[in-house]
Amino acid sequence: MKLLDNANLFEIASKISENAIDCGLDFRLESYSCKMISTDKKSWKHANGTAVTDNQMLLVEELPLSSSLGIPLESYSCKMISTDKKSWKHANGTAITDNQMLLVEELPLSSSLGIPSYVGNRPRHFSERSLSGSDNDVTDENIAQLAGTVSRKTLFNLTQSLNVCFPDYDFSNKKSSSFAMVPSFLSVKEVCDRHFTATVDGYNLFSYILWDLIEEEIKPAECTIYSYIPSNDVDPFTEDEVLWHFNFLFYNRSLKRVLFMCCRAIHSQSDEDDELMDE
Repeated sequence: MKLLDNANLFEIASKISENAIDCGLDFRLESYSCKMISTDKKSWKHANGTAVTDNQMLLVEELPLSSSLGIPLESYSCKMISTDKKSWKHANGTAITDNQMLLVEELPLSSSLGIPSYVGNRPRHFSERSLSGSDNDVTDENIAQLAGTVSRKTLFNLTQSLNVCFPDYDFSNKKSSSFAMVPSFLSVKEVCDRHFTATVDGYNLFSYILWDLIEEEIKPAECTIYSYIPSNDVDPFTEDEVLWHFNFLFYNRSLKRVLFMCCRAIHSQSDEDDELMDE
């Protein structure tokens, strides 16, 4: 992966970090070319030289289908037999419409995203406005996309981006279970705006520049957006001094580019000094 030189991205990330309130912010906004350099080619060959399949499952929510739970898995034909026809006629003989409303539970992508999954204390109904603000954005196609697969090449690009951004850590062996798909660009904006409004002085002014630059650099509407799920191992997002964090990887296949956006709120030294004085 090659870090693309973009002074504007570096400047806005620096300004947001410098104006942090009551904590230190390590905010990074970096753009990478997916064109392989020599080290990438070696890493790719080492990791995928014996690959049998191209796609890996992208973890969204594991379903408890294991036999250890005592749940039988059975397969049925949908071809109607005589009793089915009678039941269908009895139940649907006076039906006016073909479609009925369903209750949809939004998938919990990652706690690091800070995106609520419920309206109040109940699941959101299909007819209610979703987090993205659309009335009808939850479709079978969207759910299928969220619960889909990620190609080995895409997974490689994601892990290499993390490796370049955090050279003191190694993400090369991370699997698809370490990433989640983000439903929309609006979800990203909601998470960032909520955190930065509370912790960055003058963020309202910075936000317009931030989102315009991201639009110009990566074209979010054309991207698949991922989020890395921190592990319990040594990880930049789980260090002791990290108060909260978020991260997003925008992958634009046509541009062959990844934009990595991440932020870690760091426990400030002044807070530690105040605690020592109180003692």
